[in-house]
Amino acid sequence: MRTKLLLLFLVFIIACQENPVLSPRVSTSQEEAQELYAQNFSLRPDGDGGFHLGVFFKARLDKPDVLDSSTCDYYLHIDSGFQANRVAALSTTHASLLDKSGALESLKAVGFADLVRNENTRDLIDKGEIAGLSASNDADFEIIVELDPQIYLVYPFGNSDYSRYEELGIKCIPICEYLEPTPLGRAEWMKVIGVLTGKYPEACSAFGEIERQYVVLRNHVNNQVMPKNEIDSLHSKAPRPVVFAGSFDQGKWFAPPGNSFTAEFIKDAGGQYLFDETSQSGNLELEFEELFERAYDADWWGKVIYEEGELTLDKLKADDERLSRLKAFRNGKILYCNTYTSDYFGDGIVEPHIILADLISILHPEMIAEHTAVYFQSLSAQ
Repeated sequence: MRTKLLLLFLVFIIACQENPVLSPRVSTSQEEAQELYAQNFSLRPDGDGGFHLGVFFKARLDKPDVLDSSTCDYYLHIDSGFQANRVAALSTTHASLLDKSGALESLKAVGFADLVRNENTRDLIDKGEIAGLSASNDADFEIIVELDPQIYLVYPFGNSDYSRYEELGIKCIPICEYLEPTPLGRAEWMKVIGVLTGKYPEACSAFGEIERQYVVLRNHVNNQVMPKNEIDSLHSKAPRPVVFAGSFDQGKWFAPPGNSFTAEFIKDAGGQYLFDETSQSGNLELEFEELFERAYDADWWGKVIYEEGELTLDKLKADDERLSRLKAFRNGKILYCNTYTSDYFGDGIVEPHIILADLISILHPEMIAEHTAVYFQSLSAQ
């Protein structure tokens, strides 16, 4: 139902545009393989029906012109016709990427299976068709060896020594969608999944539709709001509400920087991110007094939480009573996603267009009709 309502709204927007962009810019042909948004992988055709895959998870200025083991943090040549039909995955996010790419039937084991929210994956887990991996490397090793997957989707942090799997011929491929600074960049990792599982055309098609819907929504809103940091004296365009994000922990305020995934969402939804001028690889760390001064008159406070039950102003104030003096708090303008009930870190990665619609419906409700919140909701709407 959520997809049908959004599609109906998008059809209405497109019909009202003079020169709508109806087709995605993503090619499904092997010869024209390219990534449009992702910064942490590169796919290049090898000229013989296969692909060169480069993955980057260390700091770098630009992607290399040539992909090989000396220029990439991880490199793999994928032969023409290769199709992994037995896949193990370390993250619940990988399950959503596989499902959206049309390759879920290849998944044989997934980490943190009890936390999987993707409905199709959950169904297969409950039927015993997908095994659950544990937090124990030794236990996981035994399960994976027994399943004998062709590839193991992993992430390159923590205990990332996968050499004993590689020695058995299991390719351990780092999936780094979480490093991408843009919503579409994260979703685009489904192309990597598609190449590995023989579902590249399907993955490109799915991503192209996500991109199309996201861009239509973004353009629809940003054509009606003022440019960033500008004041429209004639009031011909809607103002951008100022949004700050983050949380208070042990006397410090931690917030995403201006070059982050979060900031991109707020900007694309027609908002002005409070820390837009900042740029760094990790979260900002602010003294409470600095946060209080900067956020005092901000219009909205955005949060991602994991909490059983409803978020309330009293719960927010429990972190620090001074938070209740902020304008956003006083007006009850808190927009939040509760990951206890929504799959923000799973299906949310492959549904950035729906997250964007959620945010638009909160920041500019007059610009989107009949939208039912899926990931983000506002405290003021309760």
